[in-house]
Amino acid sequence: MAKAAPIEEAAEEPLEAEEEKPVTEKKPGSKNSLLVMILAGFLAIVLVQVAVVFYVVAGRPAASGDKPVAAPKAGNQGEAAIRKLVYDVDPITVNILGAGGRYVKATAHLVVSEAPLLEALKNEKAMVMDRLRAVLSSKAVFDLEGEKNVDTIKKEIIQRLNSESGDKMKGTILDVYFSEYLLQ
Repeated sequence: MAKAAPIEEAAEEPLEAEEEKPVTEKKPGSKNSLLVMILAGFLAIVLVQVAVVFYVVAGRPAASGDKPVAAPKAGNQGEAAIRKLVYDVDPITVNILGAGGRYVKATAHLVVSEAPLLEALKNEKAMVMDRLRAVLSSKAVFDLEGEKNVDTIKKEIIQRLNSESGDKMKGTILDVYFSEYLLQ
């Protein structure tokens, strides 16, 4: 039986040796996690900056001015498609009739039938702005809201400008587009 005692002692010694070792836990990849977090933050900042630049460049309305712009019209003829002649009107802001401090801000684009009318509108810029002001400021809030009412306003603008330009200018105004239409 004396022989069994050394075996037990031998078995206990390795356990004691394991208990004496200091326990240190290393998190695998802790430096990698920090690096990934830094790169993700940097990427987020860059993406926000790119989005802001895109919004400023692409979201900005076309500069209005005296130069006419020809916009292509979709058609069956491919390259020989009919082109629309468009005159960009400066933005206009007018008070709404009876609304006490409320206003409408609009940027209109006039589609014309002939190129000479573009030049004539350029020379009659004050008249165009005045007619737009007269039409918009004569409307109450309920007359300015809704797609149906906006279509009515467009028709009235076309009628007023065509009646004004009838004798003086060659061509007619075919349509009005609003790139900005804000009720405040």
